Amino acid sequence: MTVTDSLVLDPQQTRTVAAAFERLFPADEHGPGAADIGVVAYLDTALAGAEAEHVATYRAGLAALDQAALSSFAQTFVQCAPAAQDALIARLERDELADVPAAADGRTFFELLRAHLQEGLFA
Repeated sequence: MTVTDSLVLDPQQTRTVAAAFERLFPADEHGPGAADIGVVAYLDTALAGAEAEHVATYRAGLAALDQAALSSFAQTFVQCAPAAQDALIARLERDELADVPAAADGRTFFELLRAHLQEGLFA
């Protein structure tokens, strides 16, 4: 799946979620990472169907992740170094990012990301 093939997320959102998934489940000498396994394609299909109620949460949460990256590192999340991406994900998990909507606080969005990652790894 390419970023322009997404059914639900725009190209920037697709790149951001792909980078976040890859930091949570990176490729290493033992096997492929989330991107190569197809987690983003799984998420896209889920958000276009049975998980459609989470589309707004993803759009807002990914925008908040990018905004935090811009504020902290003057780069989008995708452009940040892996260590900076890890720090941003840790802040998301602790609900320390600004601009995450109250309906989907950072911790809730992190849990949703992790749940979809796990589902996508085994789908």
